[in-house]
Amino acid sequence: MVKVEKYIRISFTALAIFACYMMTFVSFPGFEIYNKLKYVMMIFVFAYIAYHYRDLKCPWISGAEKVVFLAYVVLSFIASIRNLSEVVTRDPLIQCIGHCGILIANFLLMVILCNTKRLKVLGEIYVKLSIILLIVTDVTILMGVTFGGNYLIGNKFGVAYHHIRTLLIFLIYVKEWDFRNKVTLVLMLIATYLINTRTDCATGIIGTLFVLFLLLLFTRQINIVLHPICQVPILYACTMFPIWYKPMMDMKVIRFIIEDILHRKMNLTGRTRIYSRIPEIFGDHILWGDGINTNVEICGRWGFSNIQNGMLKVMMESGLIAAIMVFILYFLIFHRAKHHDGRIERALSSYLLLMTVLSTVEITISVSTLAVLMCLCVLTGYEKETETAEKKDTE
Repeated sequence: MVKVEKYIRISFTALAIFACYMMTFVSFPGFEIYNKLKYVMMIFVFAYIAYHYRDLKCPWISGAEKVVFLAYVVLSFIASIRNLSEVVTRDPLIQCIGHCGILIANFLLMVILCNTKRLKVLGEIYVKLSIILLIVTDVTILMGVTFGGNYLIGNKFGVAYHHIRTLLIFLIYVKEWDFRNKVTLVLMLIATYLINTRTDCATGIIGTLFVLFLLLLFTRQINIVLHPICQVPILYACTMFPIWYKPMMDMKVIRFIIEDILHRKMNLTGRTRIYSRIPEIFGDHILWGDGINTNVEICGRWGFSNIQNGMLKVMMESGLIAAIMVFILYFLIFHRAKHHDGRIERALSSYLLLMTVLSTVEITISVSTLAVLMCLCVLTGYEKETETAEKKDTE
C-alpha cells in the first residue's frame, strides 16, 4: 500500500513538472487550441501546489524579493484591467492571468520540489522532454513542414531559443561525461548549426556560441556573470539602446559586423524607424502600461510588428513602475547568486544574460525568461539555506 501511494505521488509530481514545462517554454502556433490547453495545465499545476501547501515554506527567499515580485504581478494586473489603449484582439486580463499564473506556478513549484527533495525528477523530465521536442521540431523543419508560416514550436527565433535551452538543460543534467553524453552533445551542436542555417537564423548560432563562451570563460574562480554589477547594467544599457544606438551605428567596427559579417542593413531591419516613434507609441500610458500582450496590436496601429526591445515591451505592457520592479528583482536575485557558482547557477545566469543582450533588438524579456529568473531565485536561496543548515549540524 505504501508503494502504491508513493508511486501515485511521484506520478502527480511528474505530471505537474511536465505541465509547467509545456505551458512555460512551448508554444504550437499551428494549433490555436493549445493556448487554451495552457490554462488547463495551469489549473493542474496549481492543484498540485495546493495539495502540497505544507511544502510552500521558503525562508531562504528574502522578504524584499517576495514583495518586489508581488508588486510586479499586481502592477501587471492593474495595467491589464485598465486596458488604456482599448486593445480588442486579445483580452489583456486573460493574458495577464496566464502570464502571472505561469510565473507564480514556476516559483511555487520550484519551492515545493526543493522542500520535497525532488529536483532530480525535474531535471530528468526537463532534459528528456527538451530533447524529444528538439528532435521532432528539427525533423519537421528538415522535411519542409510549416504551420502557417511558423515551425512546430514557433518562428525561427523560438526554434533557436529552444536549441539553446535544451543545450543548457543537458549541460546542467549531465554529471559524468561518458562517450554517449559526449556524442549527444556533439550531435546537439551539429543540429543547432544545421537547423539555424536552414531557418536563416544567425541569432541561434551566435547565441549558442555566446553561452558556451560564458560557461567556458567564467569558472568558479572568476564568474562575473553571477554578479549584479554585470547583469543589471547590461540590462539597463540594452533597455536604453533606442537612445544610444545612433552613435554606435556610426562606428566602423559595428558597421563592418552588421554589413559584412551578418549581412544585414544598417537600419536594423526597420528597427530604427520603430525607435524614432517610441514617444508617440507610448503616449501618456508609460507609467501604468496597457496590459499584458498588448504591444502587438498597439504597434500594429503604427505599422510595426512589435516594439523590438525586451524591457520596452515590459514597460509598454506593465508600466514603468513594473519595469523598475524587474530591475530591482534582477539586482536582488543576482546579489544573492554571486555567492553561489554551481553548474545550475552558471547555466541559468548565462541564459539570462543572453536573453538580456538579445533584448536589445528582440522582445526576449518574456514570461519564459522571467520564469527562469524566478527559478534561479529559488534554487540559489535554497542552496544557501542548505549550506547554513549543514554548518549548524557540523558545529
